[in-house]
Amino acid sequence: MFRYGVDYYPEQWPKERWPIDALMMRKAGLNVVRLAEFAWAKLEPAPGVYDFTWLDEAIATLRAEGISVILGTPTATPPNWMTQQDATILPVGKDGSRKSHGSRRHYCVNHPGYQESSQQIVRVMAEHYRNHPAVIGWQIDNEFGCHDTTRCYCPNCDAAFRGWLKAKYGSLDSLNEKWGTVFWSLTFQNWNQVITPRQTVADWHPSLLLDYYRFASYANVAYQKMQVDILRSVRADWQITHNFMGGFNDIDYYNLAKDLDFVSWDNYLAPHPPAAAVTHDLMRGFKPERNFWVMEQQCGQVNWKGINELARPGQVRLWAWQDIAHGADGVVYFRWRAARFGPELYHSGLLNHGAEPTRSYEEAAQVGKELAELKDLAGSRVANQVAILFDYDQNWATEIQRHHQDFDYVMYAAEWHQVFAAAGVPVDFAHPKADLRQYKLVAAPALQLVDAGLAAHLKAYVEQGGMLVAGVRLGCRDPFNVCFAEQPPGPLAPLFGLHVAEFDALPAPGQSVLGGLPHVVDRTLAVEFKGMRCEARLWADILRPEGAEVLGTFASQFYAGQPAVTRNKVGKGQAVYVGAAGVQLQGAVAAWAVAEAGVAPVVDAVTPGIDVQVRVSPSGERTLFVLNPTEMTGAVDLAVPGVDRLTGQRLVDRVTLPPFAVRIIRPE
Repeated sequence: MFRYGVDYYPEQWPKERWPIDALMMRKAGLNVVRLAEFAWAKLEPAPGVYDFTWLDEAIATLRAEGISVILGTPTATPPNWMTQQDATILPVGKDGSRKSHGSRRHYCVNHPGYQESSQQIVRVMAEHYRNHPAVIGWQIDNEFGCHDTTRCYCPNCDAAFRGWLKAKYGSLDSLNEKWGTVFWSLTFQNWNQVITPRQTVADWHPSLLLDYYRFASYANVAYQKMQVDILRSVRADWQITHNFMGGFNDIDYYNLAKDLDFVSWDNYLAPHPPAAAVTHDLMRGFKPERNFWVMEQQCGQVNWKGINELARPGQVRLWAWQDIAHGADGVVYFRWRAARFGPELYHSGLLNHGAEPTRSYEEAAQVGKELAELKDLAGSRVANQVAILFDYDQNWATEIQRHHQDFDYVMYAAEWHQVFAAAGVPVDFAHPKADLRQYKLVAAPALQLVDAGLAAHLKAYVEQGGMLVAGVRLGCRDPFNVCFAEQPPGPLAPLFGLHVAEFDALPAPGQSVLGGLPHVVDRTLAVEFKGMRCEARLWADILRPEGAEVLGTFASQFYAGQPAVTRNKVGKGQAVYVGAAGVQLQGAVAAWAVAEAGVAPVVDAVTPGIDVQVRVSPSGERTLFVLNPTEMTGAVDLAVPGVDRLTGQRLVDRVTLPPFAVRIIRPE
């Protein structure tokens, strides 16, 4: 079944209001509520003194209306009495200063005392609700890493980082060799010299930085697992999740997902349609064997942007259906009622400050009715033929040394997503080491860190008939963030049949930074591909084929006429290299590659910005979602006729969609 609900804070409202709220939730079709993730001070008002009476009553009130509960472990907000007892729980910033109590996420995951306190509150809550029929699962903590809290620089983290490095490298000699610490005389003579990378005069060693980023991610994953293990030891059938933060980059979400039953995420990207579509697909890829939830779905204004716009009529309904179209089996709005106190005063709820239903409530209720009519969608899954490789190590390596200030790994991957969407082809995201055999076509943007094992894995995919399309910055470093002795793409050179002679960071058109002099020169870089002239931006690789076929050439600047796009046939498949970044070029290559790989678009044509997705039932029945998350009218050309399941209208050929329109189509 679909879980459809809202985040609720009964502790913030009078008890006499709770039954009214629960009734209004049921009338809107809501069947699940998340509770208590920030309530530690109310659950444990003094050390070892617990009070669950208020939460018991709130859950009973919700259950009386048929509403189930996801409980949050409250560890994102340690209470005042705890940090007063031991201020070293509070995290330390990169500048060495300790953070203050007074907000949230004010703790270090590596603090032994805080780990013990976390274990205690989780175990006590779990034992209390062990047999409660309304409690169907748990959310661990809340938004790990939010507010720049993934990476702490305290003495506990120094010690934990050293222990992690000892386990990985075995000896200092091995670490020094793998990192190349001879550079700038960083060589370590004893383990105590290794510290977390606090603020320095110049840049830290990139190998140390990359391992520190990995360690900080690992520490958060381990802290989550500590809580998961306690909950599972109390009751094995509870469903356990954590609310991810979309494109947040500081924690490896593949690793964070491993110990969870399903992934959920907090969708505040909804006003920006391409970003929301990309992030839904990214979240789905972290645990592809299970559909995901949206644990916090924006339902109006947020309070934390520079400009916090109001939701337009139809947007809240559209956002919920966009969640579902991309694979969500749960949609939970944040929040039920707008807060009257605290830092989120201007954050919208389904009810306003005065407890009156808003436009958002009415749209949420409409979705509730529509979900009741389309119950058979439960159990359906997204199944695609194209994947984009995405990896946090690649992201962190780019962040550490961008070489071009505007080159962003996540944005580059999102551009590849965008061009496939423009071709009517929904995509998955996958880890580079995942089983890729289900995909006819795989794109690999900026796959920089490569070793022999990954090279063999990708070669096997191509040999078996897959089509691998790589973007710029391929195979230039090993997993220790050290450049190969040979030119890029390093171990991938035989697969792609080329090497990269030089690489260029491109200034904006009409500008030049050559020699640091402020003069204007036309630096626009063009590529000719399949009869199209495409503009490149940000980055270009100058290629030297060694067996690869040239499919496209540079058409301007000093490397005009040199290879820009190549193909190397290996076994039953082919490896394509796109040696320049740019949406125009990537779009042209994507359209060609889709046809070359035998991928069937789900629609014949689509207006940019229209979101097209397919879910497939266990019996093989397909449901086509066509959504317009933009404020402009758009259209799609259907590949086959179909029936709109919400209206019963038969749709043939071109379907026009006004702003925020939703079409849920059963193809004939």
